[in-house]
Amino acid sequence: MALRFWPIVALALLPRMAGADDSFRCGSRLVSVGDARIDLLGKCGRPALSESRVEERFDGGTLGVGQRVTAVVEEWTYDFGPLSFVEVVTLVNGRIVRIERGSYGYQDQAQRPVRIPRARCDPGAFHEGDYKIDLLERCGEPAAIDTWEEPGTVSVPGRAAQTGIVRVEVWTYDLGPNQFVRFVRLENGRVARITTGSYGYAD
Repeated sequence: MALRFWPIVALALLPRMAGADDSFRCGSRLVSVGDARIDLLGKCGRPALSESRVEERFDGGTLGVGQRVTAVVEEWTYDFGPLSFVEVVTLVNGRIVRIERGSYGYQDQAQRPVRIPRARCDPGAFHEGDYKIDLLERCGEPAAIDTWEEPGTVSVPGRAAQTGIVRVEVWTYDLGPNQFVRFVRLENGRVARITTGSYGYAD
């Protein structure tokens, strides 16, 4: 009877194979596809290796006329030592889109913590329509800024709004562990939308 269950036990003891995954753990904290840059920094610290590039793409546009857009692609590599797998995290415009497991790690190294700056304002300080100077004066420098271009509506003084390329910036503000992170989206220099994330990581 024991022999019948031996193959199942053997499979359970095998290490996980390298490849793509949708999450991994940094200590007790889970990092998943869809998380923001600040979540990755807050949970895992600084990577052993980071690389970035800007990709130009063309969307379909109207009537088949393509428009040039940009995307910032980053690859962050975490090495947790020879008893754990290397994790390669791909971010596009500040969000995790892919997690790939590599071979076992190479170095016994402590996690590299990052000091995340805390915003000096309260949650009610963010308003649609504000300019960058309003954010800086009320809340200080953000913990992270992600910038790219995408199609959108462009307002021109004295003329009707037109479809064109919009410069998008997402400013991330960490209000501390008792408040939700604020993602402030600016379009062509003005606040267009404010959304919330996880609880903050700043002391």
